[in-house]
Amino acid sequence: MKMTVADKRRSIPAGIGDLAIFVLFPMLGSASHEDGLTAAVFLRTTLTFAVAWYAVAPWVGGFSLPAMSQPLWAWRHTGLAWLLAGPVALVARTVIFDRPLDGSFALVALLITGALLMAWRTVYAFRPRESN
Repeated sequence: MKMTVADKRRSIPAGIGDLAIFVLFPMLGSASHEDGLTAAVFLRTTLTFAVAWYAVAPWVGGFSLPAMSQPLWAWRHTGLAWLLAGPVALVARTVIFDRPLDGSFALVALLITGALLMAWRTVYAFRPRESN
């Protein structure tokens, strides 16, 4: 099924909301750590998760019309995309930034970011669809 111009426009706010989730995650994490949020930590976390997401999600239907307009499909496609993109981001973060892969960080990052993405995308799917 070919996406219309209206469908493509609908993916822009979805993508912006996704980016907001990737920005929010390190901010939430810094609230629970005494050392706070540094620019390096923020960029290292935000960039790796966002790049992995935008590289993987389109290939598994994360930006498809059903994923952006039907709550159950949004939940499923977002979950699938995150199951693939999350580990890619963690490995990229480890390799690119020469960081050890900490199991507790990985678990929290995958669960919290995944839950935030799935919640956001499900709420977004409830929005009324444009009529072109």
